[in-house]
Amino acid sequence: HGSQTGNAEAIAGRIHKEIREKGGEASLLPMKEYEKMDVSLQRLVIAVVSTTGQGDPPESAGKFFRWVKTRSHPKTLLSSWTFAVLAL
Repeated sequence: HGSQTGNAEAIAGRIHKEIREKGGEASLLPMKEYEKMDVSLQRLVIAVVSTTGQGDPPESAGKFFRWVKTRSHPKTLLSSWTFAVLAL
């Protein structure tokens, strides 16, 4: 999740809780801690992100977005992901 005021974090927490209650495996972490995630192992990613100003990512998500956009990554970096984005 990427949150400026905590709204996105709260919604991501509820989604995480529901997945776990239904027997699914899930991890919950802020986008600023993306280094802890093994990108090759992730299969389903739900990104809950708030926006600030003119639709900019919050500070907590900015580092992740810059990392994803780095041109030195292979084009297949996130190819194993199925993902959804909930933008607030």
